[in-house]
Formats: sequence, C-alpha cells, structure tokens
Amino acid sequence: MAFHLPPLKRLYQRLRTRWRETMRTRWVYRLPVDGAVFIFVTLLIGLAAMNTGAQLLYLVFGMMCALWILSDFMATSSMSRLRFSRHLPAHAVAREPVEIAVTIENRKRTLSSFSLRVQDSDSEGRLVGATFFTRVPPRGSARETYQCVFPRRGTYRLSRLTIATRFPFGLIERRIHRKEESEILVLPPTIPLGSLAATIRAEFGNTETRVKGHGSGLYGIREYTEGESARDIHWKLSARASSLMIREFESDRRRNATIILDNRFPASANKTDRDNLERGIVLAASLVLWLLGRGYEVELATASGRVPFGAGASHRTRLLRALALLEPLLETGCDPMLSLQDPHSLRLAVLYRDAAAPAGTIPIATSRWSKLLDEVIEHPLDDAPATGTLTLDALPASSGAGRGEARRP
Repeated sequence: MAFHLPPLKRLYQRLRTRWRETMRTRWVYRLPVDGAVFIFVTLLIGLAAMNTGAQLLYLVFGMMCALWILSDFMATSSMSRLRFSRHLPAHAVAREPVEIAVTIENRKRTLSSFSLRVQDSDSEGRLVGATFFTRVPPRGSARETYQCVFPRRGTYRLSRLTIATRFPFGLIERRIHRKEESEILVLPPTIPLGSLAATIRAEFGNTETRVKGHGSGLYGIREYTEGESARDIHWKLSARASSLMIREFESDRRRNATIILDNRFPASANKTDRDNLERGIVLAASLVLWLLGRGYEVELATASGRVPFGAGASHRTRLLRALALLEPLLETGCDPMLSLQDPHSLRLAVLYRDAAAPAGTIPIATSRWSKLLDEVIEHPLDDAPATGTLTLDALPASSGAGRGEARRP
C-alpha cells in the first residue's frame, strides 16, 4: 500500500495551527443584566408552572428556555472559526491621533458573524481602543479602524484583542480573548520654531570654498577643451576672444547641521531633571524637522550614540526614532562632542538645564519655548514620588513597553 507523506504533512500543519490558535484563545461567558433578568423571570414562570400545573405556563416556560438555548447557540456560532489580526502603522507621534486597523476573517462556509465588538488592550490590560463590526460574511473578511492617542514617546506593546457579541437577543455575551502581541514606536511631538531663524541667521547659506568643482560660485575662466559640456561656455567672452572660453565653478560645501543633546545625568537625578530632558528631546525633534525642511544634512549627537549626516524622509524617521528611544545615562558616559565628524558643520546645542553650551556651538535653550513645550508634553513622572531623589535605575523608562496608557481622543 502506497504511503503518501504530503497529505499527512498538511494534516499535521493544520492541526498544529489549530492547536496554536486554541492555546492563544480563551473563551469566556458573561451574563449581562438583561440576561440575568431573563433567567430570573424564566425560573419564576417555571416554579409557577410546577405549583399550578397550568399547561400554558409550561408552554411559556419551554419557549423561554428554547429562546435561551437559541441565543447561546447563535452567539457561539457567530464567534466560531474567526481569525483576527491587528495592523499598526510604522510609527505614531505622541499626543496625536493615530488609526489602528483590525481585520476579522470568517472561515465558516455558510454562516455570517454579526455584531462583533472588538477591544484592544496593552500589556498591562488597559483599554487602548475599540471598534464594532456589523457583519462579517462567510469565507470573507472585514476591516475596521479605531483612533487612539499615545501620551508619551517610546515603544508601546499591544498584547490582547477581545472580541465580544450579544447576538441575537442580548441575553448572553460570548467573549474571546486572543493574545496578539505587537509593538508601535511613538515618536516625540514637535513645536513650531518660526523664530529660530533670527538666532542663527549669520550661519545660513552654503559655504563657498576656494576649490574647483561643481558649485554656484565662479572660480575662473579658461579655454574650452574638446569633450567638455557646452552649457558652461561663456559665449560673450568667447566672441570677444575669438575662441571658446569655458567657466569653472567653485565647489560648494553642503549645509551640514549637528544637533547636540547631552543626556547624561548625575546619580542623584530627580523628577525635574527627567521632565527637563523630555523638553529637550521635543526641542531636538523640532530642530530636526526645521533643519531638514531647509535643505540641511542633519547629524544627531548624544551620549548614547550618534546618527550620522543624512537627508530625506528616511533619515528624518531615523533621527526621530533615536530621540524616541533616548534614555538618561550616568554622567560618566561619553561626551557627545567627542563623536562629531565635520568641524565646519552648524552645531546647535540643545540646553534643557542650567549648563553652559559647549565651545563652538550655538545654544538653543528650552526656556525660550517653555509655553509651547508645556502644551505638548505630558509629564512622564506623574506616578513617581513627589519628594526625594531617584537613581537612574529608578527612573521609569519612557521607551519601555506599556509604560504609558493609550487612550481614546
């Protein structure tokens, strides 16, 4: 007798997938108030039928029991053989609404699923958002979204989806708790920096160098050599000299800007120090958008590391991601000034505490935008002790999973 391995392998994979889904899923019954009242009335009618022997009461009692059984059967059928998943965006911005999508796939062949309420929770069991599915067709899927707001920067872990229904009569609620772990990176918020131009006006513009290359400044004029571009020929001077003359240009050095944020703290760092660091991070993120929008190649230097020069949307995300995950370090950490590469770059030092700016840098203090910063920052240490000092280990990590509560706007 022939032994076919592929069908057995497919059966094994199907059973393994079903087992994994079963282990990740927990079914729960919940009795709402309407259902409890219905049961109480049913029991009263049953007792009355037994005491009086009236056939009409027995009929009503039987119909109510059948209605209860039908409600349980239809609720269970509506919740069976569902596959659901969560779809997160690449990243979100703190204190700004973000849409999160939930997809439910109905794998039943003939029966639809109705009135499904979906709740999303984080790793600490706190509600993040909810949405509602009216109907999911058989062998089909449906997709709904909900909005939530993450109050602080960092990494948030969403861990559980809860699907519930009271279909069709609202007498019993059937729930499925499904582990669905995923993470989303929340970038720091930003503020407008319209008045920053006056601070560094003298540093604007490309820097010309007395080196021949491809730029905008005129380096010199010489005779044309065969094979060179005709666009650079100086036609008026060529007519006077009766020979072709070509223009040579100076090489322009690209506009480079370095943002310096020293995240080193003493061992006795307190709540105010951490709040000030959050303000500095928001200001640094605002500088990133401001400089990239004006054509600068931007570098970020911190005690935790350095993000090299770059431009464009991908580099902007890279810089904001580094700021979103930035944590305080001990004061014995590496000085950010030691990791700088370009000595001619525009250096902006973000000052969020009473300290002198490093030599050769332009100080950008958070105190100048204190009102705007207070509007976009939710204090991350509201759950910390009101007095006393905290060590760095005791400071709650804003980028830790599930540190902040996401909420509906």
